[in-house]
Amino acid sequence: FFLDVGYIGAHGNHLEANLDEPNQLPISYLTTYGSLLTQAYNSPAAIAAGIQAPYAGFTGTAAQALRRFPQYQTINDNFDPSGMNDYNSLQVVLRKQVGDLHLNVNYVGQKNLGDVPTNGANSGNVGVLDAYDLHLDKSEQPSEPTRRLVGSWLWDVPVGKGKRYAEGINNITDYVIGGWEVGAIQTYQNGYILSPGGANTNPIFNTDPRPNELAGVPVVLHSCSDVQIGSVLDNINAFALNNPLQLGTAPRTLRAGRGCGRYEEDFDLQKAFPIRERAHVEFRSEFYNGFNRHKFADPSLSVNSPSTFGEITTNDSGYQPRIIQLALRLIW
Repeated sequence: FFLDVGYIGAHGNHLEANLDEPNQLPISYLTTYGSLLTQAYNSPAAIAAGIQAPYAGFTGTAAQALRRFPQYQTINDNFDPSGMNDYNSLQVVLRKQVGDLHLNVNYVGQKNLGDVPTNGANSGNVGVLDAYDLHLDKSEQPSEPTRRLVGSWLWDVPVGKGKRYAEGINNITDYVIGGWEVGAIQTYQNGYILSPGGANTNPIFNTDPRPNELAGVPVVLHSCSDVQIGSVLDNINAFALNNPLQLGTAPRTLRAGRGCGRYEEDFDLQKAFPIRERAHVEFRSEFYNGFNRHKFADPSLSVNSPSTFGEITTNDSGYQPRIIQLALRLIW
């Protein structure tokens, strides 16, 4: 019997993040200038507010005139070191042999917070709510489940000569029913966290505007065990379009509500048939996703598409149906 319980934690600062937006206007401008930001820089209201052309020949809105570099649009720095990541996990390993059964179980419970994807700045970071306050983007990372259990086992079937059962059978019978091994790898994990999308654009050039999340309204309508294609998993009434002159209150990833989890069992049945002292034929049969389970693809959570918000529309294309493989191998 072997049991190992461990903790693994990591904290990183100054990660490549692509979060710096030097040409974004400060959030305070939404209050200071309001809807004036969307007007032409030379409109009477803009002139009255003291907004001037930043250079000769400028044409554009008051918001563009107020940018740090008004001659440019969005300026990206893919390698700016402004990201952070905070990882904590409980990891448990159990190994035990019970007679002819060999058992191995691995469990990971983890939480990964950050403001940049775990696989780098150029791998899915769609923008930032406010480049002047990166704490607004700190949330649970969308690329990892929080709970994962993987069990593997191998059973040397105790039937045949030298085994617990049918020890006295003849050679022919033992050749057929003796010496079999059965094994499996079983994987169970919860779903990936979801991100709300769709919002009114803020006239300050922030690159990831978000909707509002309404307090007290449940996000999750059903569990994955109760839905099918066409069912609605999450509640659009938990969100609302933001005022264009205000930042949305929804987090980068949801605190509640996940996609459907992964449940998969792979089985193996094998036996060696001796031919001579130094040669034998190995028979293997492998059943991937043996119970032919399926996994629904994560729903879209865009408030700009209310007819499909939270709807299960298809199965996950990366989740294969049952596959059976049979093989014979001569070993000498």
